[in-house]
Amino acid sequence: MRRGGFKREVRAPELPLLTRLTLLPMAERLFVALLVVLSVSVPVLVLYGESVDPQATSPWGWAARHPLCLWCLALLVAVGALLYLEPPRAASPRAWLQQLRKRAHLTRSIYAANLTRLYPEEQHESNEESP
Repeated sequence: MRRGGFKREVRAPELPLLTRLTLLPMAERLFVALLVVLSVSVPVLVLYGESVDPQATSPWGWAARHPLCLWCLALLVAVGALLYLEPPRAASPRAWLQQLRKRAHLTRSIYAANLTRLYPEEQHESNEESP
């Protein structure tokens, strides 16, 4: 007996992280790499300040004593990279957010198309008859 209206989605097998990243466009891959580096750099600098330079004699040691400043700097770099990746077409922040949303949808569709190209036989299938 068939259940009406229900579809079962067959997912592609679990892919390694690097394979999934190669399905993204190059600009988005670089942005993801920048975000990873920024998120790791602040704790590394704080650990450096605590272990190597506890007196904060170097600029890195001073920066490690002020993690809020480091997080603000990381945020500024990330927003600057986002502005470089997708420059606003209008002066309105709301218009830029809509533009970023459209870019995200475009990136998702490119990712899905690349995934379908990689696994063409594993697309959406309708539910088979139950026993």
